Amino acid sequence: MISKDLKDSKDIREIIARTLLSFESLLFFVSFMSFAFL
Repeated sequence: MISKDLKDSKDIREIIARTLLSFESLLFFVSFMSFAFL
């Protein structure tokens, strides 16, 4: 039971990390495109 909870929290951290990573890349892409159009 406890090991299952730890696994779920690990999955949640992994999902959060992936979301932050994709958000950072999206932000970089948007700033790069706006800089290119300037």
